[in-house]
Amino acid sequence: MREFRSALPSLVHAAELRVIPATLTVGDYILTPDICVERKSLPDLISSFNSGRLYAFFSLYVSSF
Repeated sequence: MREFRSALPSLVHAAELRVIPATLTVGDYILTPDICVERKSLPDLISSFNSGRLYAFFSLYVSSF
C-alpha cells in the first residue's frame, strides 16, 4: 500500500470516490475489473522500456485479468 504515500488517493477520496486500500499483485490502482494503472515517473518509464520490465508487467497484467 505504498501508493498511499502519494497525493492521488487523498484527491480521489476528496472527490467522494471510494478508495479501498489493498496490496495488489499487479499495478498500483485498479479502476475497474478490466483496467489497472501502474504509476511511474518518466525516468522509471524509460528505464522500464529499456530493460524490458514494462513488457513483463504487461504479461503479468494480461495473465491476472
